[in-house]
Amino acid sequence: WHLDSASLAAAFGSLPLLAMVGLKGLVAFPFTFHSFNGVRHLVWDLGKEFSNQAVIRSGWIVVGVSAASALYLATMV
Repeated sequence: WHLDSASLAAAFGSLPLLAMVGLKGLVAFPFTFHSFNGVRHLVWDLGKEFSNQAVIRSGWIVVGVSAASALYLATMV
């Protein structure tokens, strides 16, 4: 197995476009979700948006924004 960075980059570059976007999205989503959820927790630390309805709403907003930003990052060339 050749695991040097040049070999890995060449192997990744030879993948079909859909596979590249899928793999990059698989890596990007956890990072974006963690970042946006961290902002959500910082808002809670300020004592804002802490009712049951606001927590549920902000949770779905974080999922949506994370998915959208991961898709954007995955489709960047």
